[in-house]
Amino acid sequence: MQIGPDRARAEEKWWYDPRYMIRDLNVNSAIACPDHEETVQVQYEGTYTLRGYAYAGGGRRITRVEVSINDGDTWELAEIEYPEDSFRSVAFSDSVYGALDLTDSDQCYCWSFWSLTVPLRSLRDSPSICVRAMDESLALQPRNMYCNATGMMNNWWFRVCIHVLGDERLQFEHPTMAGTQPGGWMQRLKDQGEDPSKPVFSTSAPNTTKTETSSASAPPPAVSMIRSEVNQKITVGELRAHTHCKNPWFVVYGEVYDATTYLNDHPGGPQSITLVAGEDTTEDFMAIHSSDAKRKLAGYHIGTLVGEIKELKASDDSSSSAFLQPNKWKTVTLQTMIDVSKDSKVFRFILDHKERDLGLPIGQHVYVRLRRKINGKADVGELVQRAYTPISKKNDRGFIDMLVKIYHPTKHFPLGGRMTLGFAELTVDDTIELKGPIGHFVWLGNGMASLHGNLRRIRQIGLICGGSGITPILQVLRGIFTDTTDNDTDVWVVDINRDVGDILCRDELDELAKTHSSRLSLRYSLTSKSIPKDWDQSVGRLDAKMMNKYLPALSADGLICICGPPAMERMAKDHLVGMGWDGTSQIVIF
Repeated sequence: MQIGPDRARAEEKWWYDPRYMIRDLNVNSAIACPDHEETVQVQYEGTYTLRGYAYAGGGRRITRVEVSINDGDTWELAEIEYPEDSFRSVAFSDSVYGALDLTDSDQCYCWSFWSLTVPLRSLRDSPSICVRAMDESLALQPRNMYCNATGMMNNWWFRVCIHVLGDERLQFEHPTMAGTQPGGWMQRLKDQGEDPSKPVFSTSAPNTTKTETSSASAPPPAVSMIRSEVNQKITVGELRAHTHCKNPWFVVYGEVYDATTYLNDHPGGPQSITLVAGEDTTEDFMAIHSSDAKRKLAGYHIGTLVGEIKELKASDDSSSSAFLQPNKWKTVTLQTMIDVSKDSKVFRFILDHKERDLGLPIGQHVYVRLRRKINGKADVGELVQRAYTPISKKNDRGFIDMLVKIYHPTKHFPLGGRMTLGFAELTVDDTIELKGPIGHFVWLGNGMASLHGNLRRIRQIGLICGGSGITPILQVLRGIFTDTTDNDTDVWVVDINRDVGDILCRDELDELAKTHSSRLSLRYSLTSKSIPKDWDQSVGRLDAKMMNKYLPALSADGLICICGPPAMERMAKDHLVGMGWDGTSQIVIF
């Protein structure tokens, strides 16, 4: 595998190798004017001032910024402004606040700003604008893309593509957009099957790249999601025969796909596929999947749908019917947000009727869909979705409470949690969408459970959770201990958290353990280095010793449920299987 982002993700040890440590920024520059999708009317005697910024690392000064409008054949020197030089002319001294004297320093830690005025007619005849910078160590931005061993610090030329529109107008296209915003010629070239790391901007036709159409506003060629050699015709009846979880089929743009072999590899889990089995999922699929995912879809193409999928009969909209529908997104409105820990909140969303039952069986989940905000603006960011278990109680009506741990950006995960940050961006009266129920496990009551559609009598149940993984565990606990017909099911809970303040729903857990001490064993464990002196519970991550001591022994009528970080779930399941538990019929991964 060549050195690049894919290999950097695969080589986890690289991220801890001091040889690959990033200690300084490298020289870099960018174009700010013209902006992305900015349009300019060509006036042959007119001019346009190109503007941007440049910087380097280690206090090194940017010494040159060069601009090319002929793909690097020739370059023009831009004017450079150094705002921090204004501070070098004045020395400050105060008896209280001390001294600040930069008059003898020439180190640069701020952006410099460059500009270059060019004739509009020269842009009319140019395929692109390129900029590169050099610092005082003579480090120069390269023509071609290069990523270091950790897939970062790319600093090739910044290129803006120029499109000639009708009426002698120019439109400019930046390489990519900040954050998750769509757009940019890199994604466009990728969608067209080109290599965005090796752009070829045409010189014979100024308004086109090698494979683009003449209009910047025209959509790029669609990514092919079919196999041309497949010509099988599939009826609606045949499609509906594959609505179960073992071999689900679904439809995108009238084409049928068999996801059977991909279920366990799907990043969103198999349930996000089985939820739409037998249905047209065009809207959902196109909204959240990348071009790479769309191309991959072609490998599962099995035929073309013949006939029309009729919409499901509209459900009863009276307040007595269940709110959730498995094949229809339903809108709910945010009413309140309550902080319950330093990084977790409870969001209360209002249903469409104050007496409406959510309609969620114990142990199952809801799919949540929301659109991220950009600069506070709703309905403009990426669409994200994932499964959540609410913490509202079975008999609650008219609302749903969701406990969400917000994963803010960190050094190792600079983008943070895409979905949880979407929750953090919500304000009162914002809306999200729900669909469900989903899940392969249901606690039916009186010691009975359904797992993968099979009924099981449960006498002993172990519940393992980490952090916000408490939500499905709490629902099962409530289902057992609020059931007046069940006096025989014994429960063991192991709850792993970093700090004491991270233990979610602790008051309710402690009250259940106190009230049902003869049937409920509750064990906490903290993984932080700072453990309270009066802590009398376990310390450390979940391990084999902890599971052996605080979970039920292997038995024919036993069950273990797990919800937490993926690594913890895998470790727990592997150990339990090694002890003799059946991974399919006795272990539930929420």
